Amino acid sequence: MARRKRSAIFAASTGLSGGAGLEHGRRRGSGRPKRIKSPRAARRLGQLPAQHYHASPYWPLLHAALKAIAHTVAETAGTAAVAEGTTRALLNLLGWRGTIVRSSDLTASSDRSARLADLTTAVGADTYLCGTGGMRYLDCHPFTERQLNVRAFRPPVAADGPWTGVAQITALWALARYGPNCVGAAFDDLRAACVGSLP
Repeated sequence: MARRKRSAIFAASTGLSGGAGLEHGRRRGSGRPKRIKSPRAARRLGQLPAQHYHASPYWPLLHAALKAIAHTVAETAGTAAVAEGTTRALLNLLGWRGTIVRSSDLTASSDRSARLADLTTAVGADTYLCGTGGMRYLDCHPFTERQLNVRAFRPPVAADGPWTGVAQITALWALARYGPNCVGAAFDDLRAACVGSLP
């Protein structure tokens, strides 16, 4: 069988958040998605980033992206739509032209690790890129059974430039400090190094 093109599934953390909860303090069932308090979250997206990053030379680019995100938040109360909107907006700043695939459209196991392995296979990837926090609970056996690689996302050991304090900062900080071109180049270098080290 021909070897598949190496690719990876990953989740991006943007550092953007909004107040979430249910009206009148009702409890949320374990299977129900959270709802965003739209007006409050939209105001936060309009005010807080401007307060922290307005002096950045890259602020006009960030502001345009955040304005679109705030509109999404104002139009929908679902966290899934907001998460996709924020991720897509920031990835677009980096010149990403990939395709977002929704796990709800795919068939996968209900077991947490087996589900991730099923989703990796379903999108034609042979590598699952996992956040370092997720590595603490991930069971690698479902991936091994499907002949899939698991890689932990780790920034360079010599954390400087966009990677400075990466465990404590948000994507917005790096974009405001260094700009989309520099941050995008840093990810390209890291991706090239990771792909080159795969077996």
